[in-house]
Amino acid sequence: SLFAEADEVSSSIGGGWSRLSVMVPVLMQHAPILRHEHIANALCRAAAPQAPALIMRMGANCPSATRNLLRGCVAAYQTAEQYESSASTSAGSAAEEGDRKESNPSNVRDILRTAVESANRLASLSRREALSAIRVIREERVMDGLVLSLSMQHDPIGAASFVVEKLSSPPLMPGATVHAANETSYGKRPKRRRAVPLRERMRNGRSYGGGRAPAKMATVGGKTARPRLCRELVEDKALAENTRRFISQRIIRLMKTNQNGAVVNLGEASLFVQAHALLIQNVGIGAGSSTGSGSKLVEDTMNAIQRLFGEAGPVEELPTLSSKDGIYKVLICAAIVTCCKYPPIADTDNDSVVGGPAAKACLGCLRGLLLHPTSVDTVVFSSRLAGLIMRGDATNLRAAFLENISPHNEEEDVSQMGNICRWLSSELLEIGKLKSIHDKGLAISSLVHDPIVVVEAMRESSSQTADELDNLMKNIFADPDTCTMIIEHHRVSSLVQENVNMLLRRPAPHIPMVLPLSLERLAQSVQWDKVGAHDKLTRKSLSQFVLQLVYALHFLDSQPLSPFVINPRLFPLSKSLAFLDSCEKKSKSKHCGFGILQVTLKQLVSKHCPDILHAMFNDSHFSQGHDNLIVNRR
Repeated sequence: SLFAEADEVSSSIGGGWSRLSVMVPVLMQHAPILRHEHIANALCRAAAPQAPALIMRMGANCPSATRNLLRGCVAAYQTAEQYESSASTSAGSAAEEGDRKESNPSNVRDILRTAVESANRLASLSRREALSAIRVIREERVMDGLVLSLSMQHDPIGAASFVVEKLSSPPLMPGATVHAANETSYGKRPKRRRAVPLRERMRNGRSYGGGRAPAKMATVGGKTARPRLCRELVEDKALAENTRRFISQRIIRLMKTNQNGAVVNLGEASLFVQAHALLIQNVGIGAGSSTGSGSKLVEDTMNAIQRLFGEAGPVEELPTLSSKDGIYKVLICAAIVTCCKYPPIADTDNDSVVGGPAAKACLGCLRGLLLHPTSVDTVVFSSRLAGLIMRGDATNLRAAFLENISPHNEEEDVSQMGNICRWLSSELLEIGKLKSIHDKGLAISSLVHDPIVVVEAMRESSSQTADELDNLMKNIFADPDTCTMIIEHHRVSSLVQENVNMLLRRPAPHIPMVLPLSLERLAQSVQWDKVGAHDKLTRKSLSQFVLQLVYALHFLDSQPLSPFVINPRLFPLSKSLAFLDSCEKKSKSKHCGFGILQVTLKQLVSKHCPDILHAMFNDSHFSQGHDNLIVNRR
């Protein structure tokens, strides 16, 4: 009868619970058939009101049994969760409907609540027990809300890492197993593998380290289901508010550390900012005016993100890469997603002015970050974002955001991104800031590092920007040094093709940038007898020639009847392919521009001169190594 009583009743009958919590471990000590795990499992499945208190006191009286008690609670939770999952899956089955009516779904929820509360009571015994509970529960992949709550109390960095790991990876199907790294079908231990960093695991779609077999992902209605932690945060408003407050306060603390002149750990700062972005993206900013929700949360966090790092130097003095590049991109994406979830901004479908301290903090944060990149790499990133915002390209803006924050999330509302583009355009275009930010990506230094800004500008070009882009490409084609640097980038083929497409979108006549006579003169100036030699001057002239050749072939492919097309048989196509093949073999990058440009050139040659390509592959000397790339050496 004590199991059915509440705390107040049991405490008034002479300490019955206290005696029972002592008596049960004594019985199990002398009766080996009884185990703590079995007792805890049975108590949780019975959903007795006194089960959490009894389990906690059993653990306090016998500390060595706390892990077994915890595993019993976890087993009860898993059993109830599997039943609930199977019941919801078979909800449309008429054959099972009669059997399901005999059970009470509310009992399943009671079991889940009892198991979570019992595990929480065991973790409250000491910090050591709490850390042990976190480890055990994470291994079993259950009770994500409890793990997060305990981690925020005892392991702040672990809490942020847990949020990033769970909210950036798709959930597993109920019952899906992930085999340990040391288990194989033959029971042998495979070779040791290196530890895979968290960010790389996210890109590869794995929640845990290398060596574990992939499991099936949960889907609902053909779409990937929301992560378990996300569902628990949505259901538990208090936990969501506490988590938002916790992460926001950690970011503010890091900002104050930086302002005091101390060194900020870049990894820790990036982790908490990314956790903030994922949390806001999946759960929202909440309602109210507390520090863990609403406009107060937005204002405080945006001000802290803006001041997290000092302003960088002038663009001319920036390095190619910086140690702050990764967190810079995360900071901008976090500011964007916060704006998307802040209703006064996200729900604005026109150019009306959005006021208030929170909106001003969002605008100031984005303006400060976009205007002060940390390297040439982030100049390209901020320039690209500015171009997407000016054009209102919500789809690609969303893709850029997901690439840096949440590679597996596909549920972001594109309409909210569109509202952000209109809001920022109305606020920043008045002072010409977006245009100046975008123009930095059109500089030669930025283009050589990554031509994506120029490629997207050509793809969406208008009559006002076409002349500027034409002049830029003319300068590139005329400079062998620039051609030598840009030919190594994997987007060089897209750059040339989009340049041709931009020309063809204009009214006729279509006069190409590379004319047949100028290309013939350039081919004659190349010292073809030094193609295989380590000659920098020859490589520069060859890079310039190959880029112009690919441009001319693209134009021929699109406008075969134009009087400005070339005759491809007049040019050394096989030697050009041999040059690209040689450079690709020497390159250290797997996805270099030489290989991609070689594939493009082969496709164009096979379409217009298939016999030349066929003869190259039939030539027994073509694949014998580096020496046979030297054509007509003697």
